[in-house]
Amino acid sequence: MKKLITFFMIFCILVPLSACANAQVDTQTTSERYVLGDADGDGVLSIRDATTIQKHLAALITIPAESLKQAMVRNGKKLNIRDATLIQKKLVGLIKKFPVEEQEQTASDKDTLVVYFSCTGHTEPIAGYAADYLDADIFEIEAAVPYTDEDIAYYTDCRADKEQSDPMARPKIANSVENISQYKTILLGYPIWHGQAPKIIYTFLESYDFSGKKIVPFCTSGSSGIGSSATNLHSLAPNAEWKDGRRFAIGTDEATVKEWIDELGIKTADTESKELQMTINGEQVDVDWEDNESVATLKEAVKTNPMTIEMSMYGGFEQVGSLGMSLPRNDTRITTEAGDVVLYSGNQMVVFYGSNTWEYTMLGKIKNQNEDQLRELLSNGNATIIISIGSE
Repeated sequence: MKKLITFFMIFCILVPLSACANAQVDTQTTSERYVLGDADGDGVLSIRDATTIQKHLAALITIPAESLKQAMVRNGKKLNIRDATLIQKKLVGLIKKFPVEEQEQTASDKDTLVVYFSCTGHTEPIAGYAADYLDADIFEIEAAVPYTDEDIAYYTDCRADKEQSDPMARPKIANSVENISQYKTILLGYPIWHGQAPKIIYTFLESYDFSGKKIVPFCTSGSSGIGSSATNLHSLAPNAEWKDGRRFAIGTDEATVKEWIDELGIKTADTESKELQMTINGEQVDVDWEDNESVATLKEAVKTNPMTIEMSMYGGFEQVGSLGMSLPRNDTRITTEAGDVVLYSGNQMVVFYGSNTWEYTMLGKIKNQNEDQLRELLSNGNATIIISIGSE
């Protein structure tokens, strides 16, 4: 009997230990799996990965070096805010594959191209903002021999020092633009090296025929202006129409880039027509949409087909309805007014004809209806809202 009890006690001890060993093996196996976009290293793609990338870029946290490669989900060499945006779009079903998962390039019918060289990653976000706003193609100039930190350690007789002081230096480029003839407008971005564009920009301009094309240069730097760096490029593409360039400070936000593009007046009619429109029970209302991730994702979702939202009255001050999808959210506690259009709980749209205080993400505000008109429109039963991309 004592032997039986002893055996039972040993069995009870060994079984949990065996289970723990198996759990450890499973965890190791999971951690070795490569999940594209998994910035936080938990083996699962989630909205937290997009947030982790944003915090890393804002220097609030540091993503471990071993996780940086799998966090990048677009064609590029450095982590960028566009990686976070693509993760969000994939999670809500707006894209099926990340750019790096695509097996082949599809032909483009766009006539605007954003070209950039971004050795340290400062020019890349500006190029991304411009390409997104213009709905343009984008191309990163990649050096055949990549630049290291030592190569750009200025005033140490480094590679960049030697290239910038040599009028004949033309660093080789590893990639090329296909069908460059289709582009009418080219935005050309670069960092400032010793007051000028890097010589690899000279290589790029001498590699193609830019006759009749419009070229808009832009640069990034900590202090130097665009100055002669742009005008010195003109002779390399003398048959192009050169526009005045613009210098951007490191860390410039998206809104500033959009303002610059608006000032240039280079947006095509096709780009300008792609604005969100809303109808309520068949009546079009004029909405001043917010410039945020939520609205950008909503706009992407209705590019092909309009979205119909069946709304229900609630509380005597609002209409609320399911979007059928989740949008990125940045909730803050606000007191709404009549005409406010907000995102609630990430997946519901609310349109107010009264007021309420709660945690919402602002989407926009109806401008062409006063409070009495909104109450008449929204307080007489459930409503049907249609969100679409309209033409001007």
